Amino acid sequence: MTWIIIIGVLALALGPILYLLPSAKDRYLSALRAAARERGFTIQLDQVPQLDPSVNQRVSAGGKVRDATLSCARYQLPLGVHLGNLPPLLVVRVPEAPALPIQMFLGGWGLVTPSRTELSALKAWQAKPELMTELTSTLALLPSDVVALRFEPRLLACFWHEDLASLSRGGSSQNTGHVSSQLDALHQVMTELILSLKAYWE
Repeated sequence: MTWIIIIGVLALALGPILYLLPSAKDRYLSALRAAARERGFTIQLDQVPQLDPSVNQRVSAGGKVRDATLSCARYQLPLGVHLGNLPPLLVVRVPEAPALPIQMFLGGWGLVTPSRTELSALKAWQAKPELMTELTSTLALLPSDVVALRFEPRLLACFWHEDLASLSRGGSSQNTGHVSSQLDALHQVMTELILSLKAYWE
């Protein structure tokens, strides 16, 4: 009986401590984001429209229409200059069967139900065919779990799922080398995009 009481007391004492220990996902994200800050990124939690929501995500059980969104991390890099002529634009990776109206930007990327201002911005971008050609090849190099990009006069933002899917395939993402390679690939593509923006909008 005494042993049962001791085990019970230990379980009650250790339970909260074990609950507070970081999970594999938490450790991965912490390492990833710390390494990203070292490379000049600023990181925020954000959301983007989900283009292929299920029926349940679009309409509640009570019949109320929902705005389906994807939660992700927003990785930002400064342009280093202010490109006053650059029209701000949010472009989203278009799935195979989008459920929302899309205005195509280029190869697999588009604007979700764009406003008049956004359509005007899109025309200004499309008036630079050499830039659009460069962007097409550069965007193809982005990781597949990058869901959107935001172009602004002072920064470039990438909306990223941070490769969390690989954690469920055996946890290789916990490896420091993997974290570095993922970030280096993203940083290189975003740097190339920034150089293109400066060349055509400065």
